[in-house]
Order: sequence, then structure tokens, then C-alpha cells
Amino acid sequence: MLSYVDQHMLPAFAAQITAELDLSRQQFGLLTGFAFVAIHALWLGR
Repeated sequence: MLSYVDQHMLPAFAAQITAELDLSRQQFGLLTGFAFVAIHALWLGR
């Protein structure tokens, strides 16, 4: 379930998130990449 949310829901709301946080596409890419790595590191590290 966590993998689905991480991989599909965040990009689905990309337009709203980038507008609200005033992020560029590159900044959003770095944010989502970091979120993906952090969640999976925590998930696999338990």
C-alpha cells in the first residue's frame, strides 16, 4: 500500500503541489525522488 501511495499519488497531485509550494519541475523531481528513497529505506530497514 505504501509503495502505491509513494509511486502514484504524489505525481497525481504534482500540479497542485508545485503551485502551492512554488516549486520548479526540477525541485519537484528532487522532492519526489527523495521521498521515494526515504520511504523505501525506512520500509526496508525495519
